Amino acid sequence: MLGSAWLRATTACGVLHAWSPAAKLALLESIFGATCAALLAVAAATYTSSCYAGVFAAGMFAFSATVWKFSTHFEVFALNNLFCALLLYLSIRYLLYGSSWVPYGGAVVCGLALTNQHTVVLLEAPLIVSVIAASGGALLHPKRLL
Repeated sequence: MLGSAWLRATTACGVLHAWSPAAKLALLESIFGATCAALLAVAAATYTSSCYAGVFAAGMFAFSATVWKFSTHFEVFALNNLFCALLLYLSIRYLLYGSSWVPYGGAVVCGLALTNQHTVVLLEAPLIVSVIAASGGALLHPKRLL
């Protein structure tokens, strides 16, 4: 669905009109892979307070053969990696700073990630437990949003 929306948007805007649909979709996957690496860099730098650790983590991830392969072919893996990196970043942000909006954003990302690929539940379960434990159970009794 996201791929067809991307193809329609690039066609309607007249962008990349000389490219084949396969090349346009490979570009979309590459954008997902690059964004994932950037999120991992920010998450590692936030957790360790060292930008060098963030660059090293992102570099090791981005230049891995498996990640490189799946970031250049139109499949679900690059988007799944992006959702996982976003979940890691949000979890680290909540565990370190306790931002009030992060659990709600994390819940939305958890739902989106589950619609993309169901194996993400193996990452989500421990992250959800750790965030609930860090909140002291307060997230089990949320305030009304409206």
